[in-house]
Amino acid sequence: MGGPTSQRTDPLGLIGRTIDGRYEVTRLVDEGGYGYVYAATRIMWDKPVALKLFKSKADDPDKLAEAKRAFIAEGAVLNELSRKTTAIVQSFDIGVVDCGEAGELLYMALEWLQGRTLKEVLDQEARGPDGE
Repeated sequence: MGGPTSQRTDPLGLIGRTIDGRYEVTRLVDEGGYGYVYAATRIMWDKPVALKLFKSKADDPDKLAEAKRAFIAEGAVLNELSRKTTAIVQSFDIGVVDCGEAGELLYMALEWLQGRTLKEVLDQEARGPDGE
């Protein structure tokens, strides 16, 4: 993944950075309405992880605070559930990262699951078995 990256491919400038001394960010995986997903390596374990970052657009401080509480609550629930079953993605950590102009964003470190995205699966199903 060497070489410079443009703002378009790395809107938060995280590729190549180490987050909280634990996660080395390697690439942007996807961006959606609520956040970003980056691929990273858990340095100490040398294992791939997904970093889900919460994108906040609320101008109202109360709405922003509520959205952050909801993200943290989601992380707590996911962490609790992931301790009880392997049938869902495993949750490892939650924290805050300084993203420069984007401000401080909450992140969640999750198990990296290799495979196709849900969008890819749905697109293929829509095309049918012959890919048309």
